[in-house]
Amino acid sequence: MAFEYDVAFSFMKEDEGLATQINDLLQDRYKTFLYSKAQEQLAGSDGEETFSAVFKEQARTVAVLLRPGWGQTPWTRIEETAINTGSLKF
Repeated sequence: MAFEYDVAFSFMKEDEGLATQINDLLQDRYKTFLYSKAQEQLAGSDGEETFSAVFKEQARTVAVLLRPGWGQTPWTRIEETAINTGSLKF
């Protein structure tokens, strides 16, 4: 199975700095998806549909930076649902 991304990151805004640091360490060896670095790709698209596709079927691995409240914000809820309905399960 071919994947668009090796690693997609799901996190709350409080963890964006940490997610960016991890992403920066991996991006030379793996194709990564980090929302804040994918703005061009997401521009003009349906954000919910795009996020769902990434976390449901396009990422080989999803790295969740888990903290209380993850899965309860509008975006992390979309990501959690996509993870749980895709080939990966949380």
